[in-house]
Amino acid sequence: MFFARTPGYVIDIPTDYHDLDSVVSMSSTTFGETNVDLGVLRDAYRRNPYSHICLKDTDDNLCGFLDFFLLAPDTFDAFVEGTTEEGLFTSKDILPYEEYAAQNRIYLGAIVAYNSNSKAENGRAAQTMLYAFARLMLEKYGVAEGHVWQGYACGYSPEGVTLLERMGFTRVNDGADRRDKYPLYTKTLNKDDAEALIRTCERFSQRNCKLTLR
Repeated sequence: MFFARTPGYVIDIPTDYHDLDSVVSMSSTTFGETNVDLGVLRDAYRRNPYSHICLKDTDDNLCGFLDFFLLAPDTFDAFVEGTTEEGLFTSKDILPYEEYAAQNRIYLGAIVAYNSNSKAENGRAAQTMLYAFARLMLEKYGVAEGHVWQGYACGYSPEGVTLLERMGFTRVNDGADRRDKYPLYTKTLNKDDAEALIRTCERFSQRNCKLTLR
């Protein structure tokens, strides 16, 4: 009897700076013009290396990514109101990691898993990145000590909408009046939420991914 081998994954946080080229390529393929340009992404990484999760295989190939941003208050207000969109963010709109303690809102930009041969494997890859995200929020964003975040995200695809709803995000609007035309979702992210997400995702993630968080 033949058993398919589950791929081994690697996540290093902070990720390698040079992974951003592959992130932009994968993001452009997936989202097109909603994508943040490479220059802004590089500046965002310099300001906050704890805002990018890159999932790679054991041959160092990018298999997926998850990114999120601390935004300047005026920019965040405009994004929630729908008068700006991710593709218009500039470097000055991204806050440095050191300012996280003074913030209570976080924008989840994208979670992309790409395996052209297996939708099921894409789901497992997404779970692995969400596990890493929950660990990151606990260990680097004050959640373990009681910091509470209000997370915002857009449903950029049917799969994205399904994932957000499974995570407990609620729809704020359908996007009709937003500049980007995508539905906006929100969810409180606290210690209980992070620990629940870890419990949901850890069985596969711990067995099949080497996660290093520095």
